[in-house]
Amino acid sequence: MLQANQKPSIPIRDVWNFVFDGRGRIAFLRREENRPSSFVLLDQTGKILREIQLGIENKSDANWTGC
Repeated sequence: MLQANQKPSIPIRDVWNFVFDGRGRIAFLRREENRPSSFVLLDQTGKILREIQLGIENKSDANWTGC
């Protein structure tokens, strides 16, 4: 049940990095409010295949870089 000031939780939100794999799936990192970021993997229809909370704290000045 949602509280008065609470927004509904949808899986695709606060995306800060994403990639497509060879099978057309979408993987992204999602910033979470008051908890560590999450890794999310979706199929081509948007169905969630994996949703994993990472053990990394969010910092406002932090950046992730890739190869």
